[in-house]
Amino acid sequence: MIIRGRHDRAVAVNIVDGGGLTRNTQHHFTALDGLRGVAALVVLALHALTPFNLDYIVPHAVLAVDFFFLLSGFVIGYAYEHRLLVNLSVKEFIRIRLIRLYPLILVGTIFGFLVFCLKSVFEHHAAESSLTTVVALVCSIFMLPTSLIHDQGWESIYPFNPPAWSLFFEILINVIYALLLRKLSGRAFKAILVFGCLVVFVQAYYLNAVTGGETLRTIVCGFGRVVFPFFFGIFLFRWQLAHNRFRFSLPVIILSVLLVATLSCPSGPFKWIYESAIVVFVFPAIVILGARTEPSPAVRATCLFLGKLSYPLYILHYPFVRLFSHLARVLGVRSDQTWIIVSVEMICAVVFATIAMKVFDEPVRAWLTMRWRSASPTQSKALQILDNHLTEPTVERGLAGD
Repeated sequence: MIIRGRHDRAVAVNIVDGGGLTRNTQHHFTALDGLRGVAALVVLALHALTPFNLDYIVPHAVLAVDFFFLLSGFVIGYAYEHRLLVNLSVKEFIRIRLIRLYPLILVGTIFGFLVFCLKSVFEHHAAESSLTTVVALVCSIFMLPTSLIHDQGWESIYPFNPPAWSLFFEILINVIYALLLRKLSGRAFKAILVFGCLVVFVQAYYLNAVTGGETLRTIVCGFGRVVFPFFFGIFLFRWQLAHNRFRFSLPVIILSVLLVATLSCPSGPFKWIYESAIVVFVFPAIVILGARTEPSPAVRATCLFLGKLSYPLYILHYPFVRLFSHLARVLGVRSDQTWIIVSVEMICAVVFATIAMKVFDEPVRAWLTMRWRSASPTQSKALQILDNHLTEPTVERGLAGD
């Protein structure tokens, strides 16, 4: 069945029902769950190693964010595109996304603010003024980018929880996608992909890496980083439906090793070329192969856990980096003790993220979803179907708030 018509102009790739996976199928991309979790662990490792000048071990770990954007496009396209074209309003879509993402953004911001206050007390030096700090906190809570905190290491547009910068662009690209979906012809969609691809290479050439978006000075580069991977993720979703007979896949363990290897491999003097090629060619290949992979039961359980953990770990780990780097300075940790403190730090971050997910995130999202269903009974059925985890690439019933 080929989906056409004036109301479906946004479908740049004809969607063919080959008797397998279709938009209305409740399908769980388990391997993508696992890959997302692996990428989040690599980000944690990068940030834990950086204060000890060991970030060279994973020199391209920042590209995990671009991998997240790509996964986001793929999964959001699968879970939402058809219904955005049929019966889901942009307002409802945005509400679903905010219920999914914002509770832990708030937790990470408050946690990071408390660490900032502790740092100002225990390091015995003047920080920003109280008014500036409060204004920065309020802006961060409302997801408004700022450049108010100038202490070394705190210059992010979200100074109390720097990883939130990518969530700002994630929410923004979600809104843009929902607003433009009905207006994008096949030609316009292809133009976005070509333009986005060129921006990836040009921006990387001038910056000598795929980077930017974390600070107000480089915030424009964040748009260059999110546009191509997100919309190419949409393209991959459509392509795999149109080519449902494509069955080649690789075990999730091999895909995980490939992902980690691409983020760890030395790139030499042409770093910008290497990183651009990873974003444009390698990551899409990993995603499409992962979407076709069905792990064994034992591996599946691990993938499911990693998928559920990935977002809490990503958005909540950074305050631990600051706490443990301060602790290392206070204790005078020797180089041969570095791996001990890094290991403890990573374990603490994983445990905290797991607890926050179970004790706070899931109950809060369930409550918010229930409130919405009570206020809008007509949306109850849609909420049961539109179940997508941006950071947990899943599409199935019963997960509150998505």
